[in-house]
Amino acid sequence: MNDEPPEIDWSDYDEPKPDPEFLEEAAIDESWVDDARNPDVITSIKAPVPHGTPHAKWKLVPGSEILFGAMPPVNWLIESLDLAEGRPMGLWGAPGSGKNVLAQTWGLMVASGVSLGPWVVSAPPMRVLHITYDMGKYATSMKYRQLANGLGLDPGILQDNLDIAAHPEYNLTTDNAAGKFLKLLKDGNYGFVILDNLRAATPGSNENDSDFGTHVGNFGAACEHSGCVGLYLHHTKKGAGINLEASRGSGSILAASGPIWMIGESSKNKPRQLHHLRAHDTTTSFKDPSWVQLHLASKPAALIPMPAGHPNAAWLTITADDPTPGKKDKAKPDKRVEAILAALRATPNMGINEIREAVQMSKPVVVAVVKDMVTKGLIKNCGGNENGKAHNYIVVETSDETGSGFVESREPLGNR
Repeated sequence: MNDEPPEIDWSDYDEPKPDPEFLEEAAIDESWVDDARNPDVITSIKAPVPHGTPHAKWKLVPGSEILFGAMPPVNWLIESLDLAEGRPMGLWGAPGSGKNVLAQTWGLMVASGVSLGPWVVSAPPMRVLHITYDMGKYATSMKYRQLANGLGLDPGILQDNLDIAAHPEYNLTTDNAAGKFLKLLKDGNYGFVILDNLRAATPGSNENDSDFGTHVGNFGAACEHSGCVGLYLHHTKKGAGINLEASRGSGSILAASGPIWMIGESSKNKPRQLHHLRAHDTTTSFKDPSWVQLHLASKPAALIPMPAGHPNAAWLTITADDPTPGKKDKAKPDKRVEAILAALRATPNMGINEIREAVQMSKPVVVAVVKDMVTKGLIKNCGGNENGKAHNYIVVETSDETGSGFVESREPLGNR
């Protein structure tokens, strides 16, 4: 019997050879091959693979562990923000809405273990990495200094727990991006990574392509295998409101994401609404909306120096209602609610698919809005359709026929 390994004809494969520099090391059992497509790794084939032998690259989990293995509680970093291991969390908002201020505040909280208002840190201080393809080193560092002074944080803890990677050579379109990001996160022992922002981290890619979500998936895979919690920043369309359809680009971005938070637009230094549009994969609960406002000032006892001419401190306040003096939180009519109400008044007893065709919205959005409308008593379920396989809906006519009130577009767990 010939013990030499078979020759591999690489012309049969469209994919490039894996980059050995970034392949994760794995213990190789003599009874099976570690990576039959990589001639730099394959050394010999000594015996057929026994049934049930796990392949390290596939990271198989046996049924005994799936069903009876230890299931510890979710390791939350900040439970009130749904911030935990899993698919990467998205922080969405229009350009200039304050995404970086929010993300950097959360980064400082994780790095220091210090809570802020309703955002309670559940984990000990851990290392945080901020990858910026947008603002760059100077502006990002200056904002961290202001926010750290505003929160009164100990710079001695932060200097060991906070790193910035400004416009690195690697991005999410680089060959073997998941492997390169994985090596970075593991080598740095990071517990939380911020990616600013998704579009800038994918140069040359069309965010409207259906496969654009693969980049989010690669980022998520690196976070998953390194044990790091991931957060990416993403632009939404200006004036599109606070809903899942406000996202720029393909729906595959949402499909590859975990929790989604979105910050609303507002004039400079005014309070802005922060809404929870999608829950963590381990829960179906949604967090209540809140208002956040940025404050800038100079504090005499600031511990971290700032360039001359800039306020040395910045901080956020979080409230349940709009804190603007003399202003009430006026509910705005939701155009999606109004469209669905109009469609059901014109054609009662429609199901989800018929409503979707009538209002020209995506099915996940229709499902979420209809569910919320039923909860609010705007429409009601009138039983199954003629096939008995789905529910039809009719309008509940009340004194408030406009369907006013902000309805968050929240995707139920079963529709992901």
